[in-house]
Amino acid sequence: MILNIIKPQLKIKFTCILLIAIAILISSACAPKTSGPKSSKVYIENSYRAIHDLKDKRDSKALESFLMDSEPVLRLTAFEAMASIQDTLAVASLLNGLQDRDSKVRLAAAYAIGQTARILSSPDPKISVRIINAVSKESDPAVVSELLKSLGKSADDTGLKFLSSYSTVDPDVMEGIAWGIYRAGLDGKSNSGLTRRAKMILEGKYSMSARLAAAQFFARTEDLDFDMHSNLFLDIAKNEKYPEIRMAAVSSLGKLSADEVQSTLRSIMKRDSDYRVRVNAIDALSNFGGMKAEPFVRDALSDTHLNVRISAAEYFTKVDKIFFADELDKLLANISDWRVRTILFKALLENVQKKKAFSTRIKNQFEKSSNEYEKAWLLDAMVGDLRNYTFIKTIVLGSDIPVIKTYGINAMADIRRKYELSELRSDEFLKFFIKAIKSGDPVIASITAGLLREPKLNYIETIGNIGFLNEGIKNLSLPTDYEAAEEIQKTIDYFKKRRISKKFDHPASLPIQWEYLESVKKKNTIRILTSKGDIFVDLFYNEAPGTVANFIKLANSGFYNGKVFHRVVPNFVIQGGCPRGDGWGNADNSIRSEFGHLSYGEGYMGMASSGKDTESSQWFITHSPTPHLDGRYTIFGKVSKGMDIVHLIEVGDEIISISLK
Repeated sequence: MILNIIKPQLKIKFTCILLIAIAILISSACAPKTSGPKSSKVYIENSYRAIHDLKDKRDSKALESFLMDSEPVLRLTAFEAMASIQDTLAVASLLNGLQDRDSKVRLAAAYAIGQTARILSSPDPKISVRIINAVSKESDPAVVSELLKSLGKSADDTGLKFLSSYSTVDPDVMEGIAWGIYRAGLDGKSNSGLTRRAKMILEGKYSMSARLAAAQFFARTEDLDFDMHSNLFLDIAKNEKYPEIRMAAVSSLGKLSADEVQSTLRSIMKRDSDYRVRVNAIDALSNFGGMKAEPFVRDALSDTHLNVRISAAEYFTKVDKIFFADELDKLLANISDWRVRTILFKALLENVQKKKAFSTRIKNQFEKSSNEYEKAWLLDAMVGDLRNYTFIKTIVLGSDIPVIKTYGINAMADIRRKYELSELRSDEFLKFFIKAIKSGDPVIASITAGLLREPKLNYIETIGNIGFLNEGIKNLSLPTDYEAAEEIQKTIDYFKKRRISKKFDHPASLPIQWEYLESVKKKNTIRILTSKGDIFVDLFYNEAPGTVANFIKLANSGFYNGKVFHRVVPNFVIQGGCPRGDGWGNADNSIRSEFGHLSYGEGYMGMASSGKDTESSQWFITHSPTPHLDGRYTIFGKVSKGMDIVHLIEVGDEIISISLK
């Protein structure tokens, strides 16, 4: 009776409300059981754990019930969980979150939409339309900002046009526009409108974050034509007060052709006070090479910071020609840094005439060195002379040190790719590669299996019996070595000209070990004691509980004690936690990716991975902002003290211990 006296338009609204109420009741009945009344602290704590456990199980269907929970904090947590799952079938539920009554929940929904939309094979115009509509109705600048960032991750042409033209005076919203433009460029989507908008932001009086995003857009976007703006980038590279923006501007100079660019880079390489800017200047200069640059780069081999010296050495491996090889060779005797020395060995071997004599010098250094990392790098340096393959082959087959074997097999693979071989030598290489496949070493087998599939080498026509590949799989330890087994299986299927025929069981993914988080809640700072000094890191246990729990478990067990930093990339990261010491090892179990609403700035700690949900024990700390890693690699901490030590860490430095402070 009541419905019959309600006006038609109100009747429709009432019916919609009734249907929504029924839906909420049904979803609540289907939600995972948690104890306590809905308003209680116990209910919230139990539900919080339940949400993260569902995230860990990648159960987006069950998570959807929490997207409509009565508690805002649980709705927010559920949307953030969906950002890690990235289930494209759940996009409709995520879009509905843009209408939530709580602005923090709407912001989390916007982030989840961007995270999910960015993995679609092609942009969905419907998503762009919904985001644009939400922007027009949203009153909270922070939510608008996040919507615009997500638009950059998901945008079609309509979305890109909106990003380039949306008008605002709000600084938060302008940051969203800038980072949206950056995300679009990073994913290969750009146009003249975005370029103009990014230039306007970069040269304007906007926040450091907005201008950094614009600078990163120019530094990271491929095939971008901005030569007409060269004066702006020359000015910023020389005079900008924020080193983070100078770094990006300097990298951008490497894409420009103006006459003044190279002289400016040479000047910055000598004079900038921040070593990271000097590193980027050398990197940018390598795009040009040339006789004029070489003396300046040679001088940088004596820079006060090791990472600059390493970058200067790497310059000579990147350019097409070394003009003053003799002058460079004379410096070798006085270079004490093994990384700089081995990189120069590699560069010079490619350029000298008397390769045999120079190779002998490299081999003598190999025999003299007691540093396994220097030995490994020296094997890589030998690739410039084909005759070195017999020496490298002997080392690979005779060494029991993983990093030496790994660098050695990579050197053998590079030599095989680099040179045209006689039939006799081809047979010798193939026999070696067959031994490598059957070795039982997962890294050696994996690298070799990939090499055998390379079309240019034509092994599909020259290898008759592939029984050794099946034997290689049998010699692995499964499921631990599943990645190597899958690589070999790909090669078997390649030779048999069929699709992938078999998948292998992966090591079990550890569930979130909540008991380890209790200690972190009381003391959430860790001390990483290294051979260079202490690094203190505040852990983000709310944003990445599974990762933090796993890390604390490994640290408490002494897993990291005595491990080394096996990878250091100047002005990028330091990386450790590999039990093999070559970057290919991990703990016995994997964990899930946790893509919290965080961004990589200087000193952020993240998990290394070979793809989503493959994290285990390896982690890294950033030298500077690395926004291209955002939403792709788990962030679980930030350095609170000891960044000076982070910038001093080099390959081979020891992780003595890790403990809760």
